[in-house]
Order: sequence, then C-alpha cells, then structure tokens
Amino acid sequence: MQLYKLAIILLISLTVFYTGCKKPSVKSEQPTAAAVTVDTSELKTTALGDAEAKNLTLQYKPEKGKTFYYRLTSVTEETGKIIADTTLYPKSLQTVTYSIQVKANDIEDDGTVDALFTVSAVKLSVNMDGKKIDYFSGDKNDQAKREKFLEYEGIINNTFGARVKSNGEILELYKTDKIINRLLSLRKISRDTIPAQEIEAFEQSIIMSGLRPIVRQVFREFAKGQVSKNSTWDVAQQPMNLQVVAFENKAVHTFNGVEQLGSEKLANIAIRLEAKSMQNPELAKRKMSVSKSTLTGDGKLYFNLNKGMFQKNKTIMVLALAMKGVAPTAKGMQNYSTDKTTTSTYYLELLDVLEFPQNR
Repeated sequence: MQLYKLAIILLISLTVFYTGCKKPSVKSEQPTAAAVTVDTSELKTTALGDAEAKNLTLQYKPEKGKTFYYRLTSVTEETGKIIADTTLYPKSLQTVTYSIQVKANDIEDDGTVDALFTVSAVKLSVNMDGKKIDYFSGDKNDQAKREKFLEYEGIINNTFGARVKSNGEILELYKTDKIINRLLSLRKISRDTIPAQEIEAFEQSIIMSGLRPIVRQVFREFAKGQVSKNSTWDVAQQPMNLQVVAFENKAVHTFNGVEQLGSEKLANIAIRLEAKSMQNPELAKRKMSVSKSTLTGDGKLYFNLNKGMFQKNKTIMVLALAMKGVAPTAKGMQNYSTDKTTTSTYYLELLDVLEFPQNR
C-alpha cells in the first residue's frame, strides 16, 4: 500500500481544458527564482486580414534538435463555506510554476514529434487561511522541507520523452522509469519490496496525473485537415471524477484568425469548456445530496506558425460544488453543508534562453 499513498501526491494538477541507459542530451540549465515567475501580460499583436487565415493546416513542426524553453504556471484559488457545529470560510491560493525545456529530439517521417521534456525548476507558493508555504527547487532546502515536496524533487532534471503526432495527439510517454525510481528512492522505498503489479499501477498514476498533463499543456490537439477563420473543432477531455459527482467534458476550439508578433505570425485560437455532470447514485444511501455542480472554462491560445509551437496560452477553469449531508461526530450524527468554488488559471509562455540563467 506504500505506493498508493505516494501516488496521491500528484506532480501537477492540470486539467487541460485540463529506453536506453544513456544520459539525455538536453542541457540542464537551472533557472533562478525570479525567472520562475509568471508573466500575465497580453501579447502585443496586430490582426491580419482574413486571407491570412484561409485553408491553414495547424500542426507542430519544431526544428529538429531545437530546444524550446517554457514557463508553465497554475494558479488555483479556492473559496468556500462549511456549516456544521460551527461555520467556517476556508480560503486558499496556490501558485505552482514549472520551468520546462522541450527538445525536438527527432521528427519522424510522418511528422510525429519525438520530444524530450526536462523540468528544470519548480516554484511553489501557498497561502491557506493566512498560513504561507514557499518552495523553490533551486534553493538549498533543508531536509524537512525537501521531504514535504518530494513529488517535485523527484522530477527536477529527470528527462522523460513523449511521442506526439503533428496534430497534437499524444502517442506515448517513455523514459518515465527514472522518475519512478527517484520518487521511490526519495521515499526510501526499495523497488524490490514492491510487487511488479503495484509498481506498474503507481507508474501509470504518475504518468496520467503528473506527466501527461504537462505534455498536454505544450501539445494540444488541433483539427485534422485545414481550417479557416471561425473553423471549430472539439477535443474530448479525460472525465473528472470527484466521487460525489463526475463530469464528462470537451474542449471546443475556434480559430479566430492570424495575428502578427514582430516578424512572426500567430494563430489565435479561442477555447471553451463544455461539461455535463452526473451525480453518484449512491449519494441518497449515504444521506448526501448535491445542489450545485458546474464546471466551466475558457481561454486563448497563440500558436506560432513560424516555429510550429505554442507562443503563449491562458486558460481558466471554474468548478463550483455545493452539497449537504449527515456525518458522524463525537457528539453523534451532525448535519453539514459545504459550498466551494475552485478557480484554476493556467499559463504557458515560450521564453528566450536568456531567461534561464545559470545559478551561480
């Protein structure tokens, strides 16, 4: 059961709206804490005519061997109200920023991109009801702090690979075994003491909940075939199961046209989340009920047509959930109600290598 306890510590909570023993060839450069700070400003672009947005094929075409430097940030704010024997108003704000190097290791004959991902740094800031916690992987953290953030310590400078079709469909993730081994080592768990089936289940949990969302933020799915201004396409998202309620959702994309940024052209893509909720049929047996369950979201994506990679993205997802029920307490059965709203904002920024200075 050790691995199941470890698996619940996710490397990153991102809903994308949500092989060999040689060392990877990606150069591992350590960003400073200042470099791992999100830039929320809008790109200063100029809209081009509709002729520029006619019959385009959106596809990933990075230059083979080139490394792209990204800053990926998630900002999650939770507010709520809990009524039981007393009334509480919990509030929290968490910001996690990743500095990521993505190297186009190979471009296959059919356009499939073989990319190497290296997380160079992680910066975390949490404010929970006034209590603050900060972490930066580049600091000389003491053992106590390191143990609190082993999920981040385990991925720093630990390269893994992804094969992605030219339209953004993820085919596979590989070289994940080194991350799993490091996570086990940091937790002082011997791989030999864990059944192979449990190891495999743990690895899949880390891939699906931690690594794949990182890849999906960099490589989103495009429409198959050509698009013109106002073209739309849908991408089904992984269902979200919150036990009391589950959501089936899809991301609806709209191609808004082409814009100029300096000497380069960007495709402007709007994104909207559509979701349908389904309550757990067992709620009534547990004397629980859900009065509100909504999942909404939108955003803007800028795809660099010259580089064949994303330039800057921002997406927002809002989850609202209200429920009530009865729970056992020291004083007997107690009625309770909760009403919580979680707003998650995600930023992806393509940076210049100069924004990744070496720590001295």
